[in-house]
Amino acid sequence: MGNYSIASRYAMKTFKEKIQEKSVFPDDAKNKDFKIVAISNQDANNELIMREVRQGLKPKWFCVLRMREPDIPKILHRRRDSLLLEKDIQEIKNQLYQCLYGKNWEKKLNRSKSIWGIEYQKNPDNPHINLLIEQLPYPYDNYRSTYVLIDRLLPLLCKSISPFRNDSDVQPVNYSEGVAHYISKESDWSNSTILHSVSDFYNNQLELPFTSKIQ
Repeated sequence: MGNYSIASRYAMKTFKEKIQEKSVFPDDAKNKDFKIVAISNQDANNELIMREVRQGLKPKWFCVLRMREPDIPKILHRRRDSLLLEKDIQEIKNQLYQCLYGKNWEKKLNRSKSIWGIEYQKNPDNPHINLLIEQLPYPYDNYRSTYVLIDRLLPLLCKSISPFRNDSDVQPVNYSEGVAHYISKESDWSNSTILHSVSDFYNNQLELPFTSKIQ
């Protein structure tokens, strides 16, 4: 019974809480303005993205996808299970790229690359998805068609995305403001933000020594 209780308590922890457990910080870190760790994590994500840019990544669009509200136990369970949450986001990517390139999109070597991340706001059980993606192929090669794809078509294919119109946001990447801040702005000592298993990297072995990965 004791082991079952421990397992049950662990299963009920949010994805964000599980990320926190993977790093060791001072006991009073939550009660301080603990900027040094936040800066280290954000710098790691910034450097990771900028390395990709130096290797050829050319982000064209920054998209924010709002996930479906966790208003039933089944959805709430998937939000709190890190593996299921990543699986849902991987499926969103799969459906997006099928729209762009067909079912065999993974064999398309010159496909648009993308960086995927998580942004937690007031509700830790319902994060937003931050997406940096390169120029899309025709017929989604302009702002209007890209917005229709992200806000109208994709929610029809993915139950984990909010079904409401205008619940997604698409904006062109402004290079003068810096590329990395779009997806790493929420990085702090408790949230890695970048989903390494879902993102596209020019070098799959690319890893910074101080970057915390989501297992």
